[in-house]
Amino acid sequence: MIASIYEAHRAADRAWLVQIALAFPMEWPGELRHTQRATGEPGTRLRAAYERFTETRDKWEAAHAALDPEVREVLPLKPR
Repeated sequence: MIASIYEAHRAADRAWLVQIALAFPMEWPGELRHTQRATGEPGTRLRAAYERFTETRDKWEAAHAALDPEVREVLPLKPR
């Protein structure tokens, strides 16, 4: 179960970066993701990808927090 939550979050993270790159082709997605512009306008694919990312992030963070502390040490909170 936790693996599927983690994989869903990783996939959402990658999909959001792709949408950032498509929306802002002349800028670096990895840096732009930390700005308000990367959330997109309502109704856009960028906003949908951002909302999916935040949804899966919240689920992943909750699942990660519920893990045994020893397991949390070897399983990263942030996707790689």
